Amino acid sequence: MTKLEQLRRKQQKLAKQVYKLEEIAEQKRNANLQCRYFKYKNSYGNGDIPWWMYLHVVDTKPAVIVFEFQRTSRDEFSIKRRGWHNIAGYIEISQTEYTAAWAVFCRDLNAFAAATEGVNNGKGR
Repeated sequence: MTKLEQLRRKQQKLAKQVYKLEEIAEQKRNANLQCRYFKYKNSYGNGDIPWWMYLHVVDTKPAVIVFEFQRTSRDEFSIKRRGWHNIAGYIEISQTEYTAAWAVFCRDLNAFAAATEGVNNGKGR
């Protein structure tokens, strides 16, 4: 085995150790996010009207999973369960603020559904 091959094997072993330590550190950081609530000022860009996107961290193992909802400036309603990797720009909020935003979202979604009922089945409005 050449010196170069020895060094490459050593480099691979060290890289695995670094990855493992980084993974452990990330899991510790993620564990602190469990059951916390956040909001994020979202927009389509280009001077469009911004809106709040809300997140609840529902799981942290093996990765951070959030329940997310938002109503865009174009009246598009979105509800997702997804992975989450970047906390930058997010503002932590209380459960009370999150619950109030969820209640408004549900109210507005129900009103939107009621207003459009019958539009697609030939009844019209």
